[in-house]
Amino acid sequence: LPPGATYLSLPITAGGMDASTHEALRRGDLTALPDLTVANRNFVRNNRRELGELLGILAEPGRLPAVFHCIGGKDRTGIASAVLLSALGVPWPHVQADYLATNRQIEMRVEEQLAHLARTTGYEGEQNAGSLEAARRFFVLEDRYIDAAREEMIARAGSVENYIHRDLQVSPVTVARLRHELLESAPATGAPTPPLDVTNQTEPLP
Repeated sequence: LPPGATYLSLPITAGGMDASTHEALRRGDLTALPDLTVANRNFVRNNRRELGELLGILAEPGRLPAVFHCIGGKDRTGIASAVLLSALGVPWPHVQADYLATNRQIEMRVEEQLAHLARTTGYEGEQNAGSLEAARRFFVLEDRYIDAAREEMIARAGSVENYIHRDLQVSPVTVARLRHELLESAPATGAPTPPLDVTNQTEPLP
């Protein structure tokens, strides 16, 4: 770590996704890789405490700048980034764009991802057209994956804002601190949040 940096472990369980991914690769059956719409709904349902704690940590004085990540940097990290951006008042189309920005790094590298997994898990399955398409659905993000998380938040709490306050137990004071620290110009209380270019406002990992 760089001098002065603090390492914090805040595990977000994968709801069996890690085990099922490893098992699919072990068997050489890429069509058994997890459905990311289901996985994202599970993150929203089952990891409320961790997501709320993350927002609280980021709002604490002296915590920024910060980097948060997971194994792949796209699923748990993607959910956490979407929740953070939503707390900041970023419109959902921009949250989607931030989520999909990960594809600029991985979209053309599915074969490389499989080769890496083969080295780390012992995967020896056949890389035919069907298996590569299944791998692409797992590695290359689609807006419906993050939309499933949003739909789950709304189903649980009526809105994403209510999910953050009620389910994650993040107070309005904490949200105000986040906006003060991470937005170039936080709106006055009660004022509508203007559309934001999220690439210029925050720098969460994809």
